[in-house]
Amino acid sequence: MQTTIDTKLKLLTGKPIEVDHFGKIHPLILEEIIEIGYMEYLKLLNVFCFKKEHFMHNPPEELLIFDFLMLAKDEYVHDLLKTALEFFLKEQVIIIKEKYLIAVGSTKENIKFINRMSFEGICHAIQIQNSIKSIDDDKENFEKNEKAKQIQDKLNKSRAEVQRVKNKESNEIEADFYDLLSSISTKGNIGKNDLLNYTIFQIYDEYKRLIHIDQYNTNISAIMQGAKNVKLKHWSSKIQS
Repeated sequence: MQTTIDTKLKLLTGKPIEVDHFGKIHPLILEEIIEIGYMEYLKLLNVFCFKKEHFMHNPPEELLIFDFLMLAKDEYVHDLLKTALEFFLKEQVIIIKEKYLIAVGSTKENIKFINRMSFEGICHAIQIQNSIKSIDDDKENFEKNEKAKQIQDKLNKSRAEVQRVKNKESNEIEADFYDLLSSISTKGNIGKNDLLNYTIFQIYDEYKRLIHIDQYNTNISAIMQGAKNVKLKHWSSKIQS
């Protein structure tokens, strides 16, 4: 299993992520999303974000989301699953309900199978590649003790206060995906056409880093004007997602 830093480096550079018992998942680039349509992309992405509770109230712990998808009686669910897998895996997909498997690939030489366990890994890879879930959520052997909880509570209160001040000082405008792309291409000095080869993770990472730089410059300005209790954190430091 890849370490967090290895996975982050692959996400940052647009490399595929290896899923145990399946293989590599290649990230989508913006051009592929534009071709299918952004709303269609979101609909297909949602397939990999289903929770068991979407299908059953208080579902048994031993059941996985794969079980619900494979056992669904509505053919629309299977058609949607097939379309979503083909789009994100970029391979032909056949759902074999009687064998409880999904075949991926167009020839006998390159065929792979998805089962209930590997599907979990595929969902996770697609979620982090598309910035639905943070890679930091999955650090192994991380335990929150009481001291860590107290520190986290203080950080949350501090962030909430900073956000309150920011909201008071400026009129926030809700930005859609187009505005986000326009912002990073303008402020990030990226050519509009160059964005076509960016993955979704790279796009959101660029956007978050630009915000981090702005916050750093704002804090520098505040300190120079005599503001007190401003914690200065360099823009290159870790971004809390």
